[in-house]
Amino acid sequence: CTHFDCDSLDGTRASVLDELLAPAPRPLLAFRGRHVWARSHPSVELPSADRPSLLRAQGVYLITGGTGRFGSIVAKLLLESWGATVYALSRGRSHAVPVDPRVQVVEADVTDAAALGRVVQDIVRRHGRLHGVFHAAGTIRDETHCALMELTAERCEEQLAPRVDGVRALERALEGVEVDFRLTTSSMSPILGGLGLAAYGAANGYVDAFVQAAPLEKGWRAIHWEGWHRGTARTSYSDGIAANQRNRMLSDDELTHVLDRALRARELRRLVVTRDDLEERVRQWVRPPEPPAAAGAETAAPGEAGRPGGADLTATLTGIVQALLGVEPRP
Repeated sequence: CTHFDCDSLDGTRASVLDELLAPAPRPLLAFRGRHVWARSHPSVELPSADRPSLLRAQGVYLITGGTGRFGSIVAKLLLESWGATVYALSRGRSHAVPVDPRVQVVEADVTDAAALGRVVQDIVRRHGRLHGVFHAAGTIRDETHCALMELTAERCEEQLAPRVDGVRALERALEGVEVDFRLTTSSMSPILGGLGLAAYGAANGYVDAFVQAAPLEKGWRAIHWEGWHRGTARTSYSDGIAANQRNRMLSDDELTHVLDRALRARELRRLVVTRDDLEERVRQWVRPPEPPAAAGAETAAPGEAGRPGGADLTATLTGIVQALLGVEPRP
């Protein structure tokens, strides 16, 4: 599957056809005039600790999903390293992890823009400023992992509401409020996909696109996290998956270190945190190699490898695409 982004097919038909018929078509392409842009993931070196941070000493910060595991890690960094005032948004009185008594917990629904607006205005009224927002609201549990056919409206809503509706509500709640940054957490699912994580990946994918499309002056940023250790026992399906990926997982201290450094890289709007070569993993998961032919099976002619149905089907499909795009076959 290849996604094409183009304003018009005028002048790009031949390029589109070339990409469609390429032996290894690229998954995401943008056509701009005579130029074809493809997504890549170059490695970057995070800045050192002596570089100025987006965080401020004695700053005031709001964390949506602030009583969850990730929110507690962020709060600890803000409290212990920056002497900050931290507000944690929570939907109810039950919390996933113990909450530091220095954190001020505020009950509100992250999808309710009016309620969020009141929280933001109350913080500004008390402290004169709100310096930054971390959007970490979201849910992942055993039932989050399921086959596509097992997805229900309720399961989709559980993922989409805090991420999609939440980021839109937060944007409205912050209208007219000047903050240094708005940072949303994400995962590897929008980049690599995720076995059994269709709704989860779609929700994070929307937030990533929202960040990418936001004006620079809004200060939106996103960090894609590989994940972090949740213990050693495989007590559930999701824990088992985590255990299988344990060599890639981050410890709490590592996550804190990377987050601190990432907030010193002012020029980076989106950052992917992984131990591995990301381009290699994209090739592995997004464009997996064709399985080897079974012994005794016919071998396709050059140019036909990996095309089910052989030359006849390839020629038929090529003719259909050429007719749709209005281009003549090349000799």
